[in-house]
Amino acid sequence: MTIMVTGATSGIGLASVIALGHRGRDVVAIGRSEETVARAVETAKANGVTGRLSSYVADLAHRDQVVALSQAVAADHQRLDGLVMCAAVVNPIRAVTDGVDTTLAVNHLAPVLLARLLDQTVNVGRIVLLSSSQHSAAGPFDPAVFESGSPASGMRRYEATKLLNLLFAAGRIEHPHRAPMEVIDPGFVRTGLGRNARGAFRLLLTLTRPLQVSPAVPARLIADRLDAADFRDGSYRAAKGPAKKAANARDQAAVDRAWEWTEDQLA
Repeated sequence: MTIMVTGATSGIGLASVIALGHRGRDVVAIGRSEETVARAVETAKANGVTGRLSSYVADLAHRDQVVALSQAVAADHQRLDGLVMCAAVVNPIRAVTDGVDTTLAVNHLAPVLLARLLDQTVNVGRIVLLSSSQHSAAGPFDPAVFESGSPASGMRRYEATKLLNLLFAAGRIEHPHRAPMEVIDPGFVRTGLGRNARGAFRLLLTLTRPLQVSPAVPARLIADRLDAADFRDGSYRAAKGPAKKAANARDQAAVDRAWEWTEDQLA
């Protein structure tokens, strides 16, 4: 079985590479640079992974690189048994890539594109997309937070993308596709995602570090869900079982608006 993992060079993505490797899976690791991908492969091997590890380099903030990555993977792998999308960013200062908010591009648009472009390759396999309970803090779906003149903070934009992850998974059920997708809330995890945090948020991350779980915990959940008999398209899961979406992610009108808006962004 072959599983592709984005964000594979650190945090939950790297832990997932190791967890899947320990279960005998061939893993395709995706990272932003040759250096970080090579280091991730070395780390996985140092942690006892002896199976086949292949890698590709792509910056998921760039749409053309997402497309090229999908084409390369599909050409090299007749079939993927799983697609695990862990890559995410949170930027305290607004960053733009190819005219698009970088947080939006990496956290939402890239997963949408990968799910669509690799749907035939995964086909009878499964897709796992990481979201966050932080989607509850995003409020009603409002794409204005990603506009250049918006005063929205980096955390606000991150929360909005985590809401979009859930809205996309819900909307996807209503549109043609083959590979089923589950969305996972990994919990409060000790990763480098907040390494650029500032002020009160940075202090919060520092003070709560003892409460943050190891990335190995959600990595085991991801590996378990890829094998689960009760894997269900569009569902939202956490470590203890089915997770409850906040009201903003259960709004069908928001699901429809987010789908149409995403289509416009990708047009």
